[in-house]
Amino acid sequence: MIQDKQVALLEVIIDPDRRRILEIIVRNPPQSSTDLINLLDLPKPEVEKHLEKLRDFLLLEREMEKWPGTKYVWKITSLGNTLIDHLLDFLDGYFLQANTEVSRRSDQLEEQFILGRIERDQFKEESKILERVRKNLAGMGTRSDYLEEALTIRKEHEKNL
Repeated sequence: MIQDKQVALLEVIIDPDRRRILEIIVRNPPQSSTDLINLLDLPKPEVEKHLEKLRDFLLLEREMEKWPGTKYVWKITSLGNTLIDHLLDFLDGYFLQANTEVSRRSDQLEEQFILGRIERDQFKEESKILERVRKNLAGMGTRSDYLEEALTIRKEHEKNL
């Protein structure tokens, strides 16, 4: 089953503020801590805690930039890019299968009702459940979300270096 370290990684990437940090850095690399503090409108200690947590899992790295002036900037690591890419692939697959399963169950439910194998009340109840599932799945599973776009921008940026 899922190990504690795997759960810890999932907790790191599901935190809304850390997801926003990743999005900002993937879209517009690199970013200084000050830039992130201003963009996120969070207290400095909180942003620094999030950055350290992301660095602890090798999702971000900090580098010194010498122009203009000297400052430290945060960049997503290749491992961070890989994790995001694999996670998006996994989620796409999951939601595709889930939508297919909901359609299959809906067809099966309708067939059983038409054939008289289930009563109207059971049909209505099961239909309501499937409708809730459909709503939960609506719009999910497409790689067109912000991270997919951000990864494309990042890959183009790396080619130009």
